[in-house]
Amino acid sequence: MPVESVTNSATAGTPSSITGTTSLVDNFDTFLTLLTTQLQHQDPLSPMDSTEFTNQLTQFSQVEQAIMTNANLDDLLSLSQANQTLAAANYIGKTIEANGSTALLQDGTATMLVDLPTGVEDATVNVFNSTGEIIAALPISAESGPHTVVWNGKNSAGIQQPDGTYNFQVAAYDAANVPISGIDTAFMGIVSGVTTDDQGTLLKVGSSVVPLADVIAVHDNSI
Repeated sequence: MPVESVTNSATAGTPSSITGTTSLVDNFDTFLTLLTTQLQHQDPLSPMDSTEFTNQLTQFSQVEQAIMTNANLDDLLSLSQANQTLAAANYIGKTIEANGSTALLQDGTATMLVDLPTGVEDATVNVFNSTGEIIAALPISAESGPHTVVWNGKNSAGIQQPDGTYNFQVAAYDAANVPISGIDTAFMGIVSGVTTDDQGTLLKVGSSVVPLADVIAVHDNSI
């Protein structure tokens, strides 16, 4: 399996820290201009009150310190993100479990995880294509607890579907045939690369990307 390199995508928007720093710099420059203008136009026979002048200098110093603090925080955030991305590179080539309802068909197989609550009498895992059509219905045991559901990639007509990203949903009913919602689901897939964007560090799994925060388990063996 080809392994992609670690990449760093451009952010889609302007980080709030940069916006905050820009605002502080603008305020700093404005304050300095006003203070200088005030000193230039003060009455020599009635100079600015020393207490007021001290207060303004104090404000000047506080704005300057705030700018330096924001700059240092930006450096720390960049370093933290770089370290997280490097650490995430260890996931490449490994199988992960992640929260969600995505069926990642890789090499003709997709593995889905379902945790059924008590009271389920009938349950089916429906697999959907990109247009929202059910292409496979996989019955599972109604026993409560975790279930591993493996899809062989074939639709209801027995035709093999191409590798890619699909969605799945659990249709579960109780004894009175009332639908049961809120069922926890997860999926498995092999990590091929790592990237980052304004949402943080993302793992490339097949044709999909998975936020690092959604990963709940990592396995050395392939699915």
